[in-house]
Amino acid sequence: MWKKRTVEYVALIALFSIILASCLKEDPLKVPFQSFSPAHLGDGWEIAEPADAGIDGEALKEVYRYVHEEDNVWHIRSLLVIRNNKLIAESYMKDPDDRTNLHPLWSCTKGFIGILTGIAADKKLISMEDKISDFFPGAPSNKREITVENLLTMQSGINYNNDGYNGEDGKLFREVPSNSIDFVLGLDMHDSPGTS
Repeated sequence: MWKKRTVEYVALIALFSIILASCLKEDPLKVPFQSFSPAHLGDGWEIAEPADAGIDGEALKEVYRYVHEEDNVWHIRSLLVIRNNKLIAESYMKDPDDRTNLHPLWSCTKGFIGILTGIAADKKLISMEDKISDFFPGAPSNKREITVENLLTMQSGINYNNDGYNGEDGKLFREVPSNSIDFVLGLDMHDSPGTS
């Protein structure tokens, strides 16, 4: 008798689980691909067609379709293509409002900054030994000796807590998103530049 009751309970629980699972619909990680044509927003961006910029539009469409539909790239929120100072393509994989929503980029910009600094150094526009006081004459005296190399290697000595929303990143986003230079230059030092 107890075996029959146990089987009935297990069957009932399984049936309930199946019904519950069919009722719960998990939101997709991304929105389906529709288009990569930029919207005319009057925001200063000149828009051009892929062909006018020398880009294969069909190949570009496949890239966007892949980024929208491939589960292994779920973390990408947006993809914009800019060529010759013209916006060629844009799409938002999770939420169309990401066009205007701020999101933390964390270390994504390090590679770009490194490449741009290397190009500037190659063109003799900047040197790794240049000090930030060369670029920001009003920098506080305790930060005037920080070099470009110190900044690129994250050895400025500035007491900056990079702990997401609990550290200075969170304060920067919430309090002074339009004046990040003054915010960072206003922080205390924790070490001499180039030492840690």
